[in-house]
Amino acid sequence: MDETNKLLISEVVTPILMTSSQPRIYYYEYLRNGVADIFMMYEPLAARSYTVVTNTQTKIDFAQSLKDLSDKYYLHVEKK
Repeated sequence: MDETNKLLISEVVTPILMTSSQPRIYYYEYLRNGVADIFMMYEPLAARSYTVVTNTQTKIDFAQSLKDLSDKYYLHVEKK
């Protein structure tokens, strides 16, 4: 299991009004839209991978990702 985070940005293009004989000028700005945390679980021998994206990067998110992985994708063997 590995984790990383990515900055979420959007691009804003603002045209500047000029006279008709001059070329158009554009200003480019970036707006920050927060951060996304990405958990990647990979099992190379079985050729399986799972990805979970969250809004926060906490211990609880990490633990929840592991719990979801075990509950949803792996069978639980009951002891007799």
